[in-house]
Amino acid sequence: MLELVDSIPWHQLTHSQGEASDVPMHLRILASVRSEERRRAPSELYLTIVHQGTVYDSTAYAVPFLIEIASTRSLGMRADVLVLVGAIAESRHGSPAPRQALVARAESIVALLLDPEMLVRVAAAHVLGMLPELAPRAAPQLRRSIERESDDLARDGMMLSLGSIKDLEVENILWLEDRFRSSTDHRARFAVSVALAQAAGDGTCEAAVSFLAQVCADPSANSTLRWPPMGFGWRDAASTGARICRKGRRACIAHPVARSARRRGCRGLISCGGRTCGRVRTEPPRPTIG
Repeated sequence: MLELVDSIPWHQLTHSQGEASDVPMHLRILASVRSEERRRAPSELYLTIVHQGTVYDSTAYAVPFLIEIASTRSLGMRADVLVLVGAIAESRHGSPAPRQALVARAESIVALLLDPEMLVRVAAAHVLGMLPELAPRAAPQLRRSIERESDDLARDGMMLSLGSIKDLEVENILWLEDRFRSSTDHRARFAVSVALAQAAGDGTCEAAVSFLAQVCADPSANSTLRWPPMGFGWRDAASTGARICRKGRRACIAHPVARSARRRGCRGLISCGGRTCGRVRTEPPRPTIG
Protein backbone atom coordinates (compact mmCIF):
# COMPACT_ATOMS: atom_id res chain seq x y z
CA MET A 1 0.00 0.00 0.00
CA LEU A 2 1.05 3.58 -0.73
CA GLU A 3 3.92 2.28 -2.85
CA LEU A 4 3.74 5.30 -5.13
CA VAL A 5 3.38 7.96 -2.47
CA ASP A 6 7.07 8.93 -2.66
CA SER A 7 6.88 9.35 -6.43
CA ILE A 8 4.74 12.47 -5.98
CA PRO A 9 6.68 15.78 -5.85
CA TRP A 10 4.94 16.86 -2.64
CA HIS A 11 7.47 19.62 -2.00
CA GLN A 12 6.26 21.30 -5.20
CA LEU A 13 2.61 21.08 -4.14
CA THR A 14 0.73 23.21 -1.63
CA HIS A 15 -1.99 23.04 1.00
CA SER A 16 -3.44 25.50 3.49
CA GLN A 17 -0.20 25.70 5.49
CA GLY A 18 2.13 26.07 2.51
CA GLU A 19 4.37 23.31 1.18
CA ALA A 20 2.65 19.91 1.17
CA SER A 21 5.70 17.82 2.01
CA ASP A 22 4.05 16.53 5.21
CA VAL A 23 1.09 14.91 3.41
CA PRO A 24 2.77 11.51 2.79
CA MET A 25 3.59 11.26 6.51
CA HIS A 26 -0.08 11.67 7.43
CA LEU A 27 -1.14 9.22 4.73
CA ARG A 28 1.27 6.63 6.11
CA ILE A 29 -0.06 7.19 9.60
CA LEU A 30 -3.60 6.61 8.32
CA ALA A 31 -2.42 3.33 6.82
CA SER A 32 -0.63 2.37 10.04
CA VAL A 33 -1.76 -0.26 12.52
CA ARG A 34 -0.87 2.05 15.41
CA SER A 35 -4.28 3.29 16.49
CA GLU A 36 -3.12 6.19 18.67
CA GLU A 37 -1.24 7.88 15.83
CA ARG A 38 -3.93 7.02 13.30
CA ARG A 39 -6.63 8.85 15.27
CA ARG A 40 -4.84 12.18 14.80
CA ALA A 41 -4.17 11.87 11.07
CA PRO A 42 -7.65 12.80 9.73
CA SER A 43 -7.62 16.01 11.76
CA GLU A 44 -4.22 16.95 10.38
CA LEU A 45 -5.42 16.40 6.83
CA TYR A 46 -8.60 18.39 7.50
CA LEU A 47 -6.39 21.30 8.50
CA THR A 48 -4.28 21.08 5.36
CA ILE A 49 -5.68 19.46 2.21
CA VAL A 50 -9.34 20.43 2.77
CA HIS A 51 -9.10 23.41 5.08
CA GLN A 52 -12.42 25.20 5.69
CA GLY A 53 -13.90 23.82 2.49
CA THR A 54 -10.97 24.76 0.25
CA VAL A 55 -8.99 22.12 -1.63
CA TYR A 56 -5.55 22.39 -3.21
CA ASP A 57 -3.33 20.78 -5.84
CA SER A 58 -1.97 18.42 -3.17
CA THR A 59 -5.53 17.28 -2.39
CA ALA A 60 -5.90 15.77 -5.85
CA TYR A 61 -2.74 13.73 -5.40
CA ALA A 62 -3.89 12.56 -1.95
CA VAL A 63 -7.29 11.34 -3.21
CA PRO A 64 -6.12 8.02 -4.76
CA PHE A 65 -4.25 7.11 -1.58
CA LEU A 66 -7.23 8.00 0.62
CA ILE A 67 -9.48 5.77 -1.49
CA GLU A 68 -6.89 2.99 -1.27
CA ILE A 69 -6.77 3.28 2.53
CA ALA A 70 -10.57 3.32 2.79
CA SER A 71 -10.73 0.18 0.66
CA THR A 72 -8.28 -1.81 2.79
CA ARG A 73 -10.46 -3.81 5.17
CA SER A 74 -7.65 -4.66 7.55
CA LEU A 75 -7.34 -1.01 8.59
CA GLY A 76 -9.38 0.89 11.13
CA MET A 77 -11.05 4.30 10.84
CA ARG A 78 -12.00 3.68 7.22
CA ALA A 79 -15.32 5.48 7.66
CA ASP A 80 -13.44 8.51 9.02
CA VAL A 81 -11.24 8.49 5.93
CA LEU A 82 -14.35 8.47 3.74
CA VAL A 83 -15.85 11.37 5.70
CA LEU A 84 -12.66 13.26 4.84
CA VAL A 85 -13.10 12.24 1.20
CA GLY A 86 -16.70 13.45 1.41
CA ALA A 87 -15.50 16.84 2.60
CA ILE A 88 -13.21 16.98 -0.43
CA ALA A 89 -16.12 16.09 -2.71
CA GLU A 90 -18.33 18.69 -1.06
CA SER A 91 -15.78 21.50 -1.44
CA ARG A 92 -16.52 24.17 -4.02
CA HIS A 93 -13.44 26.31 -3.43
CA GLY A 94 -9.97 25.88 -4.84
CA SER A 95 -8.64 23.52 -7.45
CA PRO A 96 -11.12 21.42 -9.50
CA ALA A 97 -8.53 18.61 -9.75
CA PRO A 98 -9.54 16.83 -6.49
CA ARG A 99 -13.11 16.45 -7.67
CA GLN A 100 -11.91 15.14 -11.01
CA ALA A 101 -9.73 12.63 -9.17
CA LEU A 102 -12.76 11.42 -7.21
CA VAL A 103 -14.90 11.07 -10.32
CA ALA A 104 -12.11 9.05 -11.94
CA ARG A 105 -12.28 6.61 -9.00
CA ALA A 106 -16.05 6.25 -8.95
CA GLU A 107 -15.95 2.47 -9.30
CA SER A 108 -13.76 2.11 -6.22
CA ILE A 109 -16.17 4.24 -4.19
CA VAL A 110 -19.21 2.34 -5.50
CA ALA A 111 -17.53 -0.93 -4.50
CA LEU A 112 -17.49 0.27 -0.89
CA LEU A 113 -21.30 0.14 -0.87
CA LEU A 114 -20.79 -3.62 -0.47
CA ASP A 115 -18.35 -3.29 2.42
CA PRO A 116 -19.09 -5.47 5.48
CA GLU A 117 -18.74 -2.45 7.80
CA MET A 118 -21.96 -0.47 8.07
CA LEU A 119 -20.38 2.96 8.62
CA VAL A 120 -18.14 2.45 5.60
CA ARG A 121 -21.19 1.71 3.43
CA VAL A 122 -22.97 4.85 4.61
CA ALA A 123 -19.86 6.99 4.23
CA ALA A 124 -19.31 5.70 0.69
CA ALA A 125 -22.91 6.61 -0.14
CA HIS A 126 -22.28 10.08 1.27
CA VAL A 127 -19.26 10.58 -1.00
CA LEU A 128 -21.29 9.53 -4.04
CA GLY A 129 -24.08 11.90 -3.00
CA MET A 130 -21.63 14.78 -3.17
CA LEU A 131 -20.83 13.94 -6.82
CA PRO A 132 -24.04 14.53 -8.82
CA GLU A 133 -22.10 14.21 -12.08
CA LEU A 134 -21.98 10.50 -11.25
CA ALA A 135 -25.77 10.19 -11.01
CA PRO A 136 -26.26 8.05 -14.16
CA ARG A 137 -23.78 5.47 -12.84
CA ALA A 138 -24.09 5.80 -9.08
CA ALA A 139 -27.83 6.34 -8.49
CA PRO A 140 -28.84 2.80 -9.58
CA GLN A 141 -26.12 1.41 -7.32
CA LEU A 142 -27.36 3.51 -4.41
CA ARG A 143 -30.92 2.27 -4.95
CA ARG A 144 -29.73 -1.33 -4.91
CA SER A 145 -27.71 -0.65 -1.76
CA ILE A 146 -30.76 0.80 -0.04
CA GLU A 147 -32.83 -2.22 -0.99
CA ARG A 148 -30.35 -4.72 0.44
CA GLU A 149 -29.27 -2.71 3.50
CA SER A 150 -30.31 -4.45 6.73
CA ASP A 151 -29.49 -1.58 9.11
CA ASP A 152 -32.36 0.92 9.32
CA LEU A 153 -30.19 3.89 10.21
CA ALA A 154 -27.72 3.13 7.42
CA ARG A 155 -30.54 2.75 4.94
CA ASP A 156 -31.98 6.16 5.82
CA GLY A 157 -28.56 7.79 5.52
CA MET A 158 -28.10 6.21 2.10
CA MET A 159 -31.51 7.51 1.09
CA LEU A 160 -30.45 11.07 1.90
CA SER A 161 -27.31 10.56 -0.17
CA LEU A 162 -29.45 9.35 -3.07
CA GLY A 163 -31.34 12.64 -2.78
CA SER A 164 -28.12 14.64 -2.82
CA ILE A 165 -26.94 13.07 -6.04
CA LYS A 166 -30.00 14.62 -7.74
CA ASP A 167 -30.94 11.83 -10.12
CA LEU A 168 -33.81 13.48 -12.04
CA GLU A 169 -34.66 10.41 -14.12
CA VAL A 170 -38.27 9.21 -14.10
CA GLU A 171 -37.14 5.76 -12.98
CA ASN A 172 -35.62 7.23 -9.83
CA ILE A 173 -38.65 9.41 -9.04
CA LEU A 174 -41.06 6.48 -9.44
CA TRP A 175 -38.83 4.32 -7.25
CA LEU A 176 -38.80 7.00 -4.55
CA GLU A 177 -42.56 7.46 -4.72
CA ASP A 178 -43.01 3.74 -4.24
CA ARG A 179 -40.64 3.78 -1.25
CA PHE A 180 -42.55 6.68 0.26
CA ARG A 181 -45.88 4.88 -0.08
CA SER A 182 -44.50 1.69 1.46
CA SER A 183 -42.59 3.36 4.35
CA THR A 184 -44.24 3.28 7.74
CA ASP A 185 -41.28 4.32 9.92
CA HIS A 186 -41.23 8.07 10.62
CA ARG A 187 -37.51 8.53 10.02
CA ALA A 188 -37.57 6.45 6.85
CA ARG A 189 -40.44 8.55 5.49
CA PHE A 190 -38.50 11.70 6.25
CA ALA A 191 -35.42 10.44 4.40
CA VAL A 192 -37.34 9.35 1.33
CA SER A 193 -39.38 12.59 1.34
CA VAL A 194 -36.20 14.67 1.24
CA ALA A 195 -34.76 12.49 -1.54
CA LEU A 196 -38.01 12.71 -3.49
CA ALA A 197 -38.14 16.50 -3.13
CA GLN A 198 -34.61 16.82 -4.47
CA ALA A 199 -35.38 14.59 -7.44
CA ALA A 200 -38.91 15.70 -8.35
CA GLY A 201 -38.90 19.36 -7.29
CA ASP A 202 -42.28 20.96 -7.98
CA GLY A 203 -43.57 17.56 -9.09
CA THR A 204 -43.18 16.07 -5.62
CA CYS A 205 -46.29 14.19 -4.57
CA GLU A 206 -48.69 16.01 -2.23
CA ALA A 207 -48.28 13.44 0.54
CA ALA A 208 -44.50 13.95 0.71
CA VAL A 209 -44.91 17.74 0.72
CA SER A 210 -47.38 17.53 3.60
CA PHE A 211 -45.09 15.18 5.52
CA LEU A 212 -42.09 17.51 5.13
CA ALA A 213 -44.23 20.43 6.30
CA GLN A 214 -45.22 18.52 9.43
CA VAL A 215 -41.61 17.56 10.19
CA CYS A 216 -40.25 21.06 9.66
CA ALA A 217 -42.92 22.62 11.83
CA ASP A 218 -42.35 20.13 14.66
CA PRO A 219 -39.76 21.41 17.19
CA SER A 220 -39.41 17.87 18.61
CA ALA A 221 -38.42 16.41 15.22
CA ASN A 222 -34.79 15.87 16.23
CA SER A 223 -35.63 13.58 19.11
CA THR A 224 -38.31 11.67 17.24
CA LEU A 225 -36.20 11.21 14.12
CA ARG A 226 -33.20 9.99 16.12
CA TRP A 227 -30.30 11.49 14.21
CA PRO A 228 -27.47 9.10 13.26
CA PRO A 229 -24.17 8.92 15.19
CA MET A 230 -22.17 10.32 12.27
CA GLY A 231 -23.06 13.65 10.71
CA PHE A 232 -22.95 13.03 6.99
CA GLY A 233 -26.46 11.72 6.40
CA TRP A 234 -28.64 14.48 7.80
CA ARG A 235 -26.05 17.21 7.36
CA ASP A 236 -25.88 16.25 3.71
CA ALA A 237 -29.62 16.60 3.31
CA ALA A 238 -29.58 19.95 5.04
CA SER A 239 -26.68 21.45 3.10
CA THR A 240 -28.25 20.45 -0.20
CA GLY A 241 -31.57 22.09 0.69
CA ALA A 242 -34.69 20.18 -0.31
CA ARG A 243 -37.00 23.12 -0.95
CA ILE A 244 -40.28 22.76 -2.73
CA CYS A 245 -42.28 25.68 -4.16
CA ARG A 246 -45.61 24.67 -5.67
CA LYS A 247 -47.37 27.25 -7.85
CA GLY A 248 -50.96 27.87 -6.90
CA ARG A 249 -50.36 26.72 -3.32
CA ARG A 250 -49.17 28.56 -0.25
CA ALA A 251 -46.56 25.94 0.54
CA CYS A 252 -42.82 26.20 0.30
CA ILE A 253 -41.13 23.59 2.46
CA ALA A 254 -37.60 23.60 3.85
CA HIS A 255 -36.30 20.45 5.50
CA PRO A 256 -34.04 20.38 8.61
CA VAL A 257 -30.84 22.37 8.60
CA ALA A 258 -28.00 20.63 10.42
CA ARG A 259 -24.75 22.07 9.05
CA SER A 260 -22.71 22.34 12.20
CA ALA A 261 -20.93 19.57 14.04
CA ARG A 262 -23.52 19.94 16.78
CA ARG A 263 -26.22 19.21 14.17
CA ARG A 264 -28.86 21.44 15.74
CA GLY A 265 -31.48 20.12 13.36
CA CYS A 266 -34.90 21.29 12.26
CA ARG A 267 -35.10 25.05 11.67
CA GLY A 268 -38.66 25.63 10.67
CA LEU A 269 -41.20 26.00 7.92
CA ILE A 270 -41.11 28.32 4.95
CA SER A 271 -44.56 29.67 4.04
CA CYS A 272 -44.92 30.94 0.49
CA GLY A 273 -47.34 33.66 -0.44
CA GLY A 274 -47.15 34.46 -4.14
CA ARG A 275 -43.61 35.45 -5.08
CA THR A 276 -42.04 35.94 -1.69
CA CYS A 277 -41.13 33.52 1.06
CA GLY A 278 -40.66 34.28 4.74
CA ARG A 279 -39.16 31.80 7.15
CA VAL A 280 -40.61 31.09 10.57
CA ARG A 281 -37.85 29.64 12.71
CA THR A 282 -38.10 27.42 15.73
CA GLU A 283 -35.18 26.25 17.82
CA PRO A 284 -35.61 22.57 18.67
CA PRO A 285 -33.78 20.59 21.32
CA ARG A 286 -30.44 19.14 20.30
CA PRO A 287 -30.66 15.75 18.62
CA THR A 288 -30.57 12.47 20.49
CA ILE A 289 -27.75 10.29 19.19
CA GLY A 290 -28.39 6.59 18.90
